[in-house]
Order: sequence, then C-alpha cells, then structure tokens
Amino acid sequence: MLHFDELLRFIREHIVGLILTAVSLITVSLVKYAREQLRMALNWILAPLTNWLPWNLPIQRGTPNSQQSLRSDYSLVEVYIFDTSGCDALYQKTSSYEVMAEEIDSYREGVSAEGSATFFSTMRGTVLATESEHGFYVSNIALGATLKRGTHFTNVYAARLRNCFKGNAEHWTQEFAFSTRRATIQVHFPYERPPLSLSCKTIQGTSEVETKNAAAVLQLFGRPSAVWEIDSPSLNEIVKLEWIW
Repeated sequence: MLHFDELLRFIREHIVGLILTAVSLITVSLVKYAREQLRMALNWILAPLTNWLPWNLPIQRGTPNSQQSLRSDYSLVEVYIFDTSGCDALYQKTSSYEVMAEEIDSYREGVSAEGSATFFSTMRGTVLATESEHGFYVSNIALGATLKRGTHFTNVYAARLRNCFKGNAEHWTQEFAFSTRRATIQVHFPYERPPLSLSCKTIQGTSEVETKNAAAVLQLFGRPSAVWEIDSPSLNEIVKLEWIW
C-alpha cells in the first residue's frame, strides 16, 4: 500500500508538469504551422502587387518559357483517368530542369483540357495565378528562391481535369514549351475500360502526322496504361496521343 501511495503522490506532483509540457509542444507546433500558412496566404494575396514592384521584376525579359530560361532534362507527363465515364481525371507533370538564364525566381507551366481544369498545384514554390484561354491553362509559379544559371531542380505540376474524356475516341495533346531532351507520356486508364487502340501523332500547323515511334499498353499501378517514349522533341512541338476505348 505504501508503494501505491507513493506512486499516486508522484503522479499528482508531476501530472501538471507533464500536461503543461504537452500543451507547450502542441502550441509551438500550431504557431509554427499558422505562421507558415499566414506567410503563404499573404504571398498569394499580395502577388499581383509585388510582382510589379521594380525590385521584384525578373532580370531576364521576354517569354518566361523561352529556350534561354529553362531546359528540361526529362519530363514525365501522366494522365490518370479515374472513372469509366472519363469525367474525373488528374494531370501530373514531373520535370527535371536546368536553369539556362542568369537567374530566375519563377516560371510557367501549362495544361490543356477539353473540359475544364481546376485545383492547380506545384510541389515546389507556389502557384501565384492561373490564366485560361481556349482550353489552355497557364500557371505562374513562384519558386520561393532565386536560382542561378546551371542549377538543377525538379518540380511536379498537377491539375484536376473534369469532363475531358467522355467520348469513345479521345486524345491527349502535349506541347513542349521548353527545350526537352527526353519525355514520357503515360495515360492510366480504369481497369474496367482499357484502350482498344492507340495512335501517336505530331501536330504541324493544321496537319497531323503519324509518328514512327508508337505507344504501348502496359500494366502500371495495376491498371492498363498507354506509354509513349519521346526522344528529343522539338521546342514548341505539339504531340497527340489518340485512343479508342
């Protein structure tokens, strides 16, 4: 009984300290999280103003996606179609870049959508704003740091797609706005509705030309996927992957 009484006394003497310690740790974590969220919110709210301040203007003028700003060593473009109706999908582009300009602190990523695109996100930095025109969406991404010439970095840009693949014959087009050494396009289909045929083309003006290298259907993530490997696409080249499903 003596040991039990001593145990109760020890708990009473230290329980307050343990509770205060736990509360302090939780408070510190919440304050840190709230500060980071507030910083990101202020950056987003003030971005239209701060982008025009003279000391925030980029050193390199002209087209942000020009050959002089970035070069892509490799880009993996993925489209996940989640349902058999083709109404719900996700676009995700993972790219490894090299900075070619003197320095940059932002750049642009784009995605096309026959229906609509929403919920634009970036792994690195912040999506400041997204403009849309004729089914093409362009996001301005602040990298969160100034990157010098020769710096390598990887980023993932994503967007939710709605009502983009509702037909029996569908397609995906991809434009290479940066000089790109190698790219892979993957379209992941629902297990219940695999592609029946594939066709790979390049768009040249108003013409579409069949390419020599064809896409293949593989099992990726437990679902049928169209995989198209593209070596050294030309700058501003537009490719088109068609399928019947």
